[in-house]
Amino acid sequence: MEVADVSYLHTADLVATDGRSCCNGSIMVHESASLDSTLVAQLTAHTRLHVVDSCWLDDHTKRALIVVEGDDEPLGWATAITSDGIPLIYLFARPLYEVAKQPLKVRYNFEQTSKFRRQLAVGTRFHVIETRKTSDGAQRVCVVVLGEDDPAGWVTSIKLDGKRTLKEVLGLDGGSSPRLSPQSLTRQGSFRSDEPRYAHMSSESLDRAAREFISQRQTFIASSILRAAMNEVIHQGAEVTSRLQTMETTFLEGGEKPLSVQLAEILKDRPFSLEDMMAEAETSGSNPAVTGKIAKMEFRMYIRKLLNQRCMLSSMTGAAEIDAIFPMLDVNNDGEIDIEELEKALIMMEQERVEYQEKVAIYKRRDEKYKHFAAHLESVFAVTLAAEEAIKDREAETQTAIAPMLGAAILAEMARNGWTTTKIASLWMGEMGVIDKAGFRSRSLALGFESHVTLVDQLFDSLCRGPVNAEQLEQALAELIRLAQAQQPKLLQLNIRIIDSTKSMKAAQAEHHTQMEVWSAYRKTEEERAARERAELEAIARLSKQEKAKLNASASTKGSKSKSKTSAGAAPAARAPARAK
Repeated sequence: MEVADVSYLHTADLVATDGRSCCNGSIMVHESASLDSTLVAQLTAHTRLHVVDSCWLDDHTKRALIVVEGDDEPLGWATAITSDGIPLIYLFARPLYEVAKQPLKVRYNFEQTSKFRRQLAVGTRFHVIETRKTSDGAQRVCVVVLGEDDPAGWVTSIKLDGKRTLKEVLGLDGGSSPRLSPQSLTRQGSFRSDEPRYAHMSSESLDRAAREFISQRQTFIASSILRAAMNEVIHQGAEVTSRLQTMETTFLEGGEKPLSVQLAEILKDRPFSLEDMMAEAETSGSNPAVTGKIAKMEFRMYIRKLLNQRCMLSSMTGAAEIDAIFPMLDVNNDGEIDIEELEKALIMMEQERVEYQEKVAIYKRRDEKYKHFAAHLESVFAVTLAAEEAIKDREAETQTAIAPMLGAAILAEMARNGWTTTKIASLWMGEMGVIDKAGFRSRSLALGFESHVTLVDQLFDSLCRGPVNAEQLEQALAELIRLAQAQQPKLLQLNIRIIDSTKSMKAAQAEHHTQMEVWSAYRKTEEERAARERAELEAIARLSKQEKAKLNASASTKGSKSKSKTSAGAAPAARAPARAK
């Protein structure tokens, strides 16, 4: 293993660490796995080491116990992968590759018929640790994904038609080319951003930072998954909100709040006097003060008066509902309510009000939970979609514009070797003195454009229109470089968009993992509660069916007895005419 070179990421403050894992391109080594333990050393990029143990912290940081190459004892604990997914330690291997144009299927074994294991997205970076050819001429490689310790499996690197599925990463710990200084990049036409945050970085450094984030796409939660989760939570939350509104709406207004609870709420806010009810009854012509009891009509009139003051009901609204309460209060079934029964009824309604409010409070908390998590998902979805769109826009810009892409590759080649366009043209020409479409294609593919053969051929036709000499080729190359430099401002803004949006997305998705744990625990309790409610309702339904069956059986028995009596009484009447004859 070795320490990664991500100094440009830290220079741009792109890694969300607190300075305890790494600083200025060096990784920090601590006495224990805790980031708060004593600092024992700092290791620079490309320091070789062995990992003898590892663990994960609560914030998804992977820590590793390391032994520096050549030492016998462990040095201490270092961060192998930061909490936002940046690998600081990875396999020592050269070169570094990435998936080129289409996702690659990874299988457990060399054979293409072996079991499928996973899929590597475009831009995924990895090392090749073994290469073998198949019997039909294709090439298969065993890979270790950047940041992982164990082989991911086998992928096809060269197909039967000779097309390559991966490309070498130049200049980003790939080892195939030396790193470029900002000065050399500036001399070759690179420039710095106008953004104050990134003014100290060259466009090449920003481009590498953006490509690094693009390569981590497979570790992010896709916006489509977040959208589906958000829509589901919004739908479930709408059901809870609707249920809450129904529970808070009175029975007389089409809701579920029982009339008894409504009355208890009115009486709670308004001082209640039994004498008032008695006086109200006296106006109807009865004399409850003498009897000490209130009849159904008197009860209905007083309750309706209370409801009219709160709900402005018409004189006939709610009569049936009020009458339905009366039998609950008339315990002895004498058709009247005495003072003792009324006092018990008031206590019962107050208890029912308290219990009902507790149920409403539960739904209010559920409603708040759903709304809170829906808002969280919406925010994570928004930043994730912004990052995906930024990456998509950059890929569209680079995939369709082959000329500036090739020009940028030529410019980088010149910067690495200190060449001029004349030198490049001479190398491309070789000893032939001219170059045709096939030769131009061959040189372009060597720069990593294997997946753009058709576009390269079309580019040659637009630039050269047939075999060209060295001077003409140099002019064509200069035009490609000019187009690349002209494209740089747009790519620079796209790269900054990717960096900014991806940083926001990674922070949001890190928080999302924590929120998901809380939400999962809450949903589990919700499911258990719903199961209990279903069981209670089913039990009530079963009891209702049993009681209904008993009533039907009782009615049937009474009907049979009634028929028997009728038949017995009808028999003599039927015989009477016979005797008369």
